Amino acid sequence: MIIRAQQMDELTRLAQSSFECEMVRHLQQFSARNCAVIGEPAVREIVALGTRRAQGCGFTNRGPVRFYLESMFLFGSDFDTDPQYPWVREILTGEPIADQTGRAECLYQRTVDYIAAVAGPGCQFEKDAIERTSWWVRLEDPPSSAENLDNRILWRLESIYPQKCAYVGRAALEGLIGRARQEAANHALGFARGIAVLAGLMFVFGHGCCTDPQFPWIAGTLRNTSIPDPVKTSERLFSKLKTYLESSQELVEQR
Repeated sequence: MIIRAQQMDELTRLAQSSFECEMVRHLQQFSARNCAVIGEPAVREIVALGTRRAQGCGFTNRGPVRFYLESMFLFGSDFDTDPQYPWVREILTGEPIADQTGRAECLYQRTVDYIAAVAGPGCQFEKDAIERTSWWVRLEDPPSSAENLDNRILWRLESIYPQKCAYVGRAALEGLIGRARQEAANHALGFARGIAVLAGLMFVFGHGCCTDPQFPWIAGTLRNTSIPDPVKTSERLFSKLKTYLESSQELVEQR
């Protein structure tokens, strides 16, 4: 039997479509609340995006690609370039490990170590951090310099979630705040509270949260022309962040 190139392409397409459907169902179980909120079309978009990115990192087998997709839901869709998780980039692009299964296993073990250190027994560290979120934007006094603002944001992050800050490290957090400054400038939020809110969002949802299809409410708020001024935009973002985290308490308990 001769299989023509066109037929082979069609078989490949069907296999890819079947795999993506399987991953959509898997993620709807793995992260049921997020998937229910954003809807199946968005989940399919994330699966397609993640599959392409995983392939770019050399992950083509079912297991490594699935774990890559799970990591997107754990850390944010841009987790592989996030300054908070430099170990991810090191594993994916550093000294080559024998094969993709070995790299996926290494990434998995580092993820397990991270969750154990940052979430804590029974996710208690994470639950405590969610309860402290109301402290976040208490930056009423205008900072005298950009450096002072960065230090205040770092202090606030450490006050809210000391375990994560200790694990991530100061240099990575400074990189995250730098990224927040850039994004704030792109959306006319380059004032103290605007930068602080975006830094908080990135700390929770990943440095790419402003365009992450997992969190369409962030991009939607930033693009909402009916909000009268940038200060209101930052307040709306923080209000939605608190609502999101408060509704996450039950999910943390279940996990």
